[in-house]
Amino acid sequence: MIHEEIFYHWKMFLLGQIPGRIGSAARKRMLGFRKCGRDVFIMHHAWFKMPCNISIGNDVRIHNMTYIDGSGGIDIGSHIGISAGCQIYSQNHGIRKNELYYRQPYELAEVVIEDDCWIGAGSIITAGVRLGRGTVVGAGSVVTRDTEPYSIVGGSPARRIGERR
Repeated sequence: MIHEEIFYHWKMFLLGQIPGRIGSAARKRMLGFRKCGRDVFIMHHAWFKMPCNISIGNDVRIHNMTYIDGSGGIDIGSHIGISAGCQIYSQNHGIRKNELYYRQPYELAEVVIEDDCWIGAGSIITAGVRLGRGTVVGAGSVVTRDTEPYSIVGGSPARRIGERR
């Protein structure tokens, strides 16, 4: 088990160093996504945990320095932009009383990003969130609850600040 984990981290590191279309193609093919559509561009230095639980639609851009944790499952739709430095989590540490931090169980919750969403630079999407179709997340926002279709959200925690219609 330890050797498999070390091998995975080396694979992520080495694949993350290859720039451009060649690197993107290598990451799409070798990371082992549950599904990965057409015209997906994964920039270098994007990091994935448990890519076997991540589905990616068509025409998706995942920019550099992005961290996507697929432990609880992530479904990324089509026509999506995930800007640089974003973090998407599908698990949280439990916070039961009278337990040490490192003994807390993980709580898994799927993240769904519906079609036509744009996630601004440095944003964080927490476990269990559904971004409704057409949502725009302002840079630096922390999204902790579901969004309405075609809404514009921003802040920490993110709240609705407009709509795209």
